Amino acid sequence: MQEPPERGEATAEAAGAAAGSASASSGAGGAGAASSSSTAPPAAAPVAAAPSAAPANGALEEIPEVPNPEDPRDTDMMYFQQFCTFQPKDFPSRKVKALGEALLGKVELHAVAREDGEVPLAMKKMPNRAVDECRSREVNGRRESTTEDALTEIGTLIYLSRKAACESIMRLDGCYRDGRHTWLATEFCDQGELFALVQSRPATIGDREVRDFMRQLLQAVNHLHRHNVGHRDISLENILVQGGNRLKLMDFGQACLCRTRDGRPFRYFRPAGKHYYRAPEVYSPSGQFMRVQVVRPEGATGSTVQVRPEQAKGFLYEVRLPDGPAGSPCVAELAGYEVERMDAFACGVSMWILQTKVPPWKAAFLGDATFKYVFVNGLQRLYQEWRLPALPAPGMELLSGLLCVNPAQRCSVQQALESAWLHDGVAGGENADMGGCGGGEAT
Repeated sequence: MQEPPERGEATAEAAGAAAGSASASSGAGGAGAASSSSTAPPAAAPVAAAPSAAPANGALEEIPEVPNPEDPRDTDMMYFQQFCTFQPKDFPSRKVKALGEALLGKVELHAVAREDGEVPLAMKKMPNRAVDECRSREVNGRRESTTEDALTEIGTLIYLSRKAACESIMRLDGCYRDGRHTWLATEFCDQGELFALVQSRPATIGDREVRDFMRQLLQAVNHLHRHNVGHRDISLENILVQGGNRLKLMDFGQACLCRTRDGRPFRYFRPAGKHYYRAPEVYSPSGQFMRVQVVRPEGATGSTVQVRPEQAKGFLYEVRLPDGPAGSPCVAELAGYEVERMDAFACGVSMWILQTKVPPWKAAFLGDATFKYVFVNGLQRLYQEWRLPALPAPGMELLSGLLCVNPAQRCSVQQALESAWLHDGVAGGENADMGGCGGGEAT
């Protein structure tokens, strides 16, 4: 039987990398440690009326039609860019302190003058030229050369602002421009990143708090998926904390559509997100080659299945099956990955880190000793070998479901929200899982 890897051996480097990225969040609401001023931030106050990035309720613009290609591997990576609108930054604001570095610029805490007084906002400051260059990215995800751009983040936040609100998703104040810079303004989260908060605790956090955090995260991701938004970069570093324990999911620069107009899952190819949060099906020999040599798994011609790792050089990607008998060598087309399944896996990794304070592996690839051990022996065995605090059976069932290696068998975020472990001791009946995330019609 395979020997278990040493706990520190598999996780120390990843935890260190996570801590490094935590100090340089790309989210507009990041509350990093860097400070350019000792001035105290203004007290949080209700945001007074401000120019809105979206029309008022009752006057919503028509949502552009979602693409419906014959092949769901033909994706539109610029879909959310079309929602971008910019308002003039013609209002006074006072920089309080720097919050950190970000994609294309810096994040700063500003005190913004409104009718009822100064309001604290996190403002991502980016050069206009750099933002406008994001319009030149590759449209088709088969040839995606970059996974993150500022216009997609801005457009996704504006798109979400036109939907029913979700308290666990970063709230947009607006997107503004002056002669030199684009300013993406969001609510300020005073407690910083969830990863840093978890790491600062002298011991692992308790079961009740893990459940509360996971409930909020799953509510936020379920809200995204209901409205046809895939995140692709879920991590504790991209979740901010406001007040005592209110979570805010942020950083939508890698967002994409989940489904075609007729409901088929879009499929993407370029690896996205942080290494230790990525699902195993995201890894493939090369994003540039659309055909691979494998031993044909069982399944109907044209169906999408996951290859067996011993028949595909250790990879766990999905392929479209060609004609031919099972077990025979063949050339198959890469199928890509579904973003909703990928997001669910990242939620599972987040749950693991919340409970243990360390990532479970460096990468969900069989070249990683810890991931291979889990693949062969299961999560429960690793818990025992590493002497981790035990999860109750319903909690382990949820974690195993989210971290299921086969995406076709992985539990969805909606299914995860129905876990008995999440609702142990929670009042509210059948609607308790909404948690401040408006329902509305799914998109």
